[in-house]
Amino acid sequence: MTRNFLMGAAAGLALVMTGCSKPAPLDYLPEAQGYLMLNGKTAKEQAGAARFMKVLEKISPEANTSTDADKVYVAFDAAPGSQPSMYGVLTGKAGMADKVIAEAKKQGAVDATVDGEAAVTMKQGDQTAYLVKVGEDAVVAAGSEADFRKMAATAKRKNPAAVNSALFGKTTGKAGSHVLVATFNTGSLMQQVAPQLGLLAMINPKGAEAAKKVERLTVTADWAEQPQMVVQMGMSETADANDLASLINMGLQQLLSQPNAAQMPDFVKNLKAETDEEGVKLEVIVPKEMGESFLAFVEETAKSMPADPKARESMLMDLLQNMGGEPGAPQSAPDSTTPSDSMPTEPVTPAPPM
Repeated sequence: MTRNFLMGAAAGLALVMTGCSKPAPLDYLPEAQGYLMLNGKTAKEQAGAARFMKVLEKISPEANTSTDADKVYVAFDAAPGSQPSMYGVLTGKAGMADKVIAEAKKQGAVDATVDGEAAVTMKQGDQTAYLVKVGEDAVVAAGSEADFRKMAATAKRKNPAAVNSALFGKTTGKAGSHVLVATFNTGSLMQQVAPQLGLLAMINPKGAEAAKKVERLTVTADWAEQPQMVVQMGMSETADANDLASLINMGLQQLLSQPNAAQMPDFVKNLKAETDEEGVKLEVIVPKEMGESFLAFVEETAKSMPADPKARESMLMDLLQNMGGEPGAPQSAPDSTTPSDSMPTEPVTPAPPM
């Protein structure tokens, strides 16, 4: 009898401990239509990416919240006609969480409570982002109060979690060797845009039909010696991949037939869609000299950035507009550098909203 009592007590204690165990940071990330992962460790190992991160900190001090993190995970959903939902998890070394919260407060975040948890909130236009410390080495970020409630419910295993998603697995699987990986479930999106492929269907019916069968879109970005980005369109059938590659290459050839094609950089002229084991791949490799010119430009720009967050935001907006080649581009860049010819074509994705 004593033995049975002890065994029962041990079993009960195990159940209690299991039920009270603290969720891991990634347990908060819900299953979603798309994921983005930034690998801070890999970024610091790649020369160009490391240099860009340093200048990013000077231009935008709030970027410290991402550069201090070893890994940044973002999940997002976007239903037609509704505000996109954003969910983020930042992980790093012990002490990182307090540093992230402190930096957010320097940028205007204030103490608040969300779903019964201590948080800080930060206004971005009409939206309010939430940051919640979930450990000494982890912070979760939510695009709204409803988004955080979903994250909290996910951590309690009341919603499907990203860690059990095949799409998230593909994202993390590539992130070990890349600075940035973004993966999107494009199945539903392609069906929505299918009616708009009518013209393409008339020109290239097989290619237009193949475009509807793209299951996912994966983008990887790196910057070791030179900036490079790979766009991968995941498909199940080899024949469909061949048809889609032909359609993309036809579009690229039409682009090169435009009157201003001679002014395009060589790396754009040399773009070509190719098939591989996953589907269709398009690789963009920016020349090292162009990347160096861009870094020189932003480093010079960082020297004149105002300390006030709002003034800095205004200057950044003007800078981005001028980089599009509009009149009145900043003159602070070196003589050999202009915004129009130094900006790499790959997108630089910011850290989750703080």
